[in-house]
Amino acid sequence: MKDGQGRKGQGPEAPDGREPAAVWLLADEMMRDASAWAGRHAYGRDLAPRSLGPARDAPFEAMALLRLDPHVGLTICYQPAARGDPAPLERILPRGGMLLRPSSGIMVVQQQDLRAVVTTREAILLTLSESPTIRLMGVDRLDWFELADDDLSASMVGAAASLRVFSEDNAALALLGSYGAALMRGLLPVTTPSLRDHAIRHMAGLVDIMCSDAALPSKGPGTSRQAGRIRAIKAEIEVRLGERNLSARHFAQLSGMSVRSLQKLFEADGQTFSEFVLERRLERALRLLRSTGKGPQSISAIAFEVGFGDLSYFNRTFRKRYGMPPRRVRSAHAALAADFDSAGPETWLPDGA
Repeated sequence: MKDGQGRKGQGPEAPDGREPAAVWLLADEMMRDASAWAGRHAYGRDLAPRSLGPARDAPFEAMALLRLDPHVGLTICYQPAARGDPAPLERILPRGGMLLRPSSGIMVVQQQDLRAVVTTREAILLTLSESPTIRLMGVDRLDWFELADDDLSASMVGAAASLRVFSEDNAALALLGSYGAALMRGLLPVTTPSLRDHAIRHMAGLVDIMCSDAALPSKGPGTSRQAGRIRAIKAEIEVRLGERNLSARHFAQLSGMSVRSLQKLFEADGQTFSEFVLERRLERALRLLRSTGKGPQSISAIAFEVGFGDLSYFNRTFRKRYGMPPRRVRSAHAALAADFDSAGPETWLPDGA
């Protein structure tokens, strides 16, 4: 966030005596329908939304951000743009670091000759000093916590430099998520500047614990190399998912291995190459069918966009996976969205931050 970092021990900005309260920041495209959209997400329900300006100028070109005012470093980013090209971190953050966690989809981070793949509910710490770039695929929501330069410990800097990815079952990450969600919901009495300052230091301390624990030796270098290779291949598949001629042979050549070795990597991960590609195409199609961020596409346009060359095959496999045809999924989601609008903002709560 560009209204960002502050003095040592005071997190993103200096305390001003107010208790933090949730506030919506909506892109101009969403401001036109602000009450209906925000009604589906109960945080900040009592506050009038503020404008982010055009989505193209927002962090990650998002449709909406949810944060606390005064800011404590926590942000929930809704409907960030799917990026074919990597975006530099400095477009989002002027200095310091960020712990990022996608709630869906996949995030690919490139940092010099290193590459990391962050999947659903995993997290990664990035700092501007390493000049990372970020590419998002199928991410509907991205949570982050900002850290001031003076809050970055040696362990944090090391984790960011090596692009360590933290699993969703990391205990410190889970505690940070629960604590952040409680802050965003107003469930913690951060009623004074000193308490707010303590809350920021507490969250920074949890990130430090995560990074310190991650510095411990891995269970085995062979397992680590294999996991890294399959993650890199999956990231490349995400980028190329719309190509209709995806094949194990092509990706084996890209990865410098035999087709059989590639298949063994996927089989060790619990599915074949073809099964993974089909699964990801169907999941992306489901997300597009449920999308409200742009005008509805035809079923055939969605099928072709995610890489299917045969509409009948798409309909058949989609129904087998989700128990109903694509058209029915779209109509059911539209009915649910209408129920959200009529139920009012008190009824629904989003996932934890």
